[in-house]
Amino acid sequence: MADERTVPGMKAALTIAGSDSSGGAGIQADIKTWAAMGVFGCTVITAVTAQNTRGVMKIEHLSADLVEAQIEAVVGDINCQAYKTGMIGTVELAQTIAAAVKRHQLRPLVVDPVMMTKSGAKLVDEAVARTVAERLFKYAAIVTPNRLEAARLLGGQSCNTIAEGMSAAKQIAKRYGCHAVVVTGFERPGPAVDGPPEAVDAFWTGEETVELTAEKRPSTNTHGAGCTFSAAIVGGLVQGKPLNDAVEQAKSLVSEAIRQNINIGQGAGPVNHLAWLNVKKK
Repeated sequence: MADERTVPGMKAALTIAGSDSSGGAGIQADIKTWAAMGVFGCTVITAVTAQNTRGVMKIEHLSADLVEAQIEAVVGDINCQAYKTGMIGTVELAQTIAAAVKRHQLRPLVVDPVMMTKSGAKLVDEAVARTVAERLFKYAAIVTPNRLEAARLLGGQSCNTIAEGMSAAKQIAKRYGCHAVVVTGFERPGPAVDGPPEAVDAFWTGEETVELTAEKRPSTNTHGAGCTFSAAIVGGLVQGKPLNDAVEQAKSLVSEAIRQNINIGQGAGPVNHLAWLNVKKK
């Protein structure tokens, strides 16, 4: 007789990313998002950060040997259906992770190039950014830079308007050999008079550029939105959705996570990674 306490058919995903001590971004955002989507989350930690809602105080990158050992431990035992990468802070880590992705055929892969904060602060140096883009992007089903990261990936090219974002998404895909790209973080006035503005992302599907739109939520509690978006794409892929459908669902999930944001701390609070549970219950 089967044990009724078990969950048959549970699917898993793996995140290779940094740890956020405040719980809003990084691996914490990934596994919370996946839990809300019914996906079991495995983690490979690349960095430990000391941060809270007011900012990042310290980052310590783990050794390439330890990161590689974590990858080997997980993939040697657990069958994950999709993968993502987040913060990769050294050239050696980028090379090691790319080699492991190739060796173990970690597909489908979502690459969130954590290079710039929304405020414009650089999280990695130029050598790391270049290595991640050149060594890892080519294995990705989709890459999800914010607009500042997209500009950096294209050598400082302007990426402030939706039109520039649409062009940048296609250019990044062509330059680095990735299948699809979503450039996030644009805004425009709503279609209705005095209506709310729209949050817009520029999506190169591999065949065409399309806009992903949702109501712009009037909140500063958006910490972890980018990590949650890329994790939600992975969650959709784990569930067997085509890439375009997984991306559209992720846009809706993040919009709801911001709407149900969590007001904790003295700075910019996190999105509500578990908000999807409330939507699914309706």
